[in-house]
Order: sequence, then C-alpha cells, then structure tokens
Amino acid sequence: MGRGAVAQLVAHLHGMQGVRGSSPLSSTSGKGKGILMTKREGSAQAAGAGGGAVYGLGFIGALVYYVQQSSGFGEFLVACLKAIVWPAFLVYDLLTSLN
Repeated sequence: MGRGAVAQLVAHLHGMQGVRGSSPLSSTSGKGKGILMTKREGSAQAAGAGGGAVYGLGFIGALVYYVQQSSGFGEFLVACLKAIVWPAFLVYDLLTSLN
C-alpha cells in the first residue's frame, strides 16, 4: 500500500474527510484530483441529490403528459422540449396565480 493510500485510509477513519470511490489514491492514474473531499462538500452533494431526483421524476411525468396530448411528430418534439423545461412552466403558473 502506498503512502497516499495510507493517508487516505487514516483520514477516512478519523472522519476528517469523506472518501469518494473505492480505489486507493496511489492506484489512480493521474494526480488523484477529486478523490478526497471534505464532509461539508459530501453533505452538499447529498443535499443536491434530492433535487435531481425530483426533477427526474417530474421530467418523466411531464414527458408522459405532454406526449399523450401530441398527435404528430412535430408535436412530439415540442412535447419533449416542454418536458425538459417543465420547472419554468411551474414557476410561471405559480407566479401568475399569486397575482
């Protein structure tokens, strides 16, 4: 085990830094950039993961909704684009209802 791998293991066991991936630092090709991250960075990534899941489920739901209402290939393409930007429609409708 190289010195980088030992340092990574010690940092992980002491809880000083979260470790991404299972490869020791010394076995990676390159300079090991991005292997170690602090606990704060790890918790920020974990907090952002929920938003991605909500967007993904919303995308699938919007895609099904808009594709069901389309009748031709052109409308299918527009339905796909609408499904991608569904949060904009949501915010617009929310703000117009507040007025």
